[in-house]
Amino acid sequence: MHMAIESLRLVLRHEGDWTQGTESFPDLSIHSLGYVLNMNGKNVEYMQFSDRKGNLKDIAKSCKGDVRIQVVRKTSGGAGEMILVGDYRESLRRVMNELGVIALGLTVRSGVEIYLAAFDSTSVSRREVIDALTDFCDIVEISRVVERRPLCLTEDEERVLKIAINNGFFDTPRKITLTEISQITRASKSTVNYRLKSAIRKVIGERDRLMGDY
Repeated sequence: MHMAIESLRLVLRHEGDWTQGTESFPDLSIHSLGYVLNMNGKNVEYMQFSDRKGNLKDIAKSCKGDVRIQVVRKTSGGAGEMILVGDYRESLRRVMNELGVIALGLTVRSGVEIYLAAFDSTSVSRREVIDALTDFCDIVEISRVVERRPLCLTEDEERVLKIAINNGFFDTPRKITLTEISQITRASKSTVNYRLKSAIRKVIGERDRLMGDY
């Protein structure tokens, strides 16, 4: 059975989360570059920021509980990169991860989190995604991404990606290995690795075009 990829642009407000603090600093913009879910109960994210007025330090000071922000580097123009360590259980990424939703992008700006989320609608419905998010945060805006280039995944790429998602390949620690996927698909490990990387590149290749601004 083929995957039916659906994409949603989500603008979410997470009450009590560190992102809410950016509402007071409209010049501050933060973009995710990559993340690790559930590493010893933590959500670890590498992020790029634009902070001309130096407000990020106030956000970092206001973080509560186990949430920590560490600046890795900063330029004279106020741009830079940082590491965010948060509570996995209280993160929106946890909610999406448990539904099998891939967050292709995240922008934090003006007190909201803007996601481009993609999911296989043959495994989880749009309504299930919306209901799960509504139970956890406020949905400020939601729109269906309908004008997009086709992903053009081959049948083999679709199958490998679906096996990887459904069996926890992207979890930390991994619940299935490339070798095990190779055994399921009866393809070599190198072939599985190539197909999986190709599928991921096609999915995330649309992120910059579709994220837009809030």
